Amino acid sequence: MCPSEVLSNCWLSGSNKGIQIATDWQYASREKDEIPIELIPFVGMEKNHPKTMSPHISIMTKAFLFDFCKFTLTTYYSPGNKENLVGQYFDSIGKTSDQGISDMTALAAHSTSHHYEDRFNLKNIDSLEVIGNFNIFLRDNAGKGDNWQINFKCDGATLQKDNKQKQLIGVHFQGSAKTYMALAKATTDMDGVITKCGCAEHTEKLASQKRMEKLAKSNAAQPHAKRIISKLNHKAAQMLQKDSWPRAWLGSRMR
Repeated sequence: MCPSEVLSNCWLSGSNKGIQIATDWQYASREKDEIPIELIPFVGMEKNHPKTMSPHISIMTKAFLFDFCKFTLTTYYSPGNKENLVGQYFDSIGKTSDQGISDMTALAAHSTSHHYEDRFNLKNIDSLEVIGNFNIFLRDNAGKGDNWQINFKCDGATLQKDNKQKQLIGVHFQGSAKTYMALAKATTDMDGVITKCGCAEHTEKLASQKRMEKLAKSNAAQPHAKRIISKLNHKAAQMLQKDSWPRAWLGSRMR
């Protein structure tokens, strides 16, 4: 979706017209409890804050961008803040999260500290939806009753699910999810479609390819391993013949 159209929807969905940044995020409580999406928007900054802000779409004013760059270079990634960042990273990986310390965590920290009243969460637009991470979308909609499809057209994309249709702000094929982009390639003109069934078949195909590649590597490594074992056996036999080492000691090490 065109960024100006997204921003117009933000203004229509919120009372504050002085938005300095519009993006989307999950709320995480400082009391370690996740805040359900349905409770957004919320009040009480002292308890809740966005842990990270999503990178797939971020619309900000020039002034906000200037302040954010200055904050990142002089405060967030400064030597004096290193201990704090290491602690945050340890907490993250210690709770089995693969989320690190990035520009998106810096963005959330800057927004919380300086622009709390002037930020807008795209999740608050009821008429639109954004798929911020396609891998997570697949995981969350893997149930038997979760039938869905994403339609791509030259004038935008829509998500059809549970006999309902919503216009999509965008789809972020994060990381390994980029392999699914091939499913949305043009079929007629600029139209394309991604379905749950098509994704399942694609996932199985990728898994099969990985199994074949692993088997091929294993077969290719066998002759090399045999040559190494043969050389070791030959070297051991030479050492035994020359009595370079006590036979009992060498035999125990080989076993």
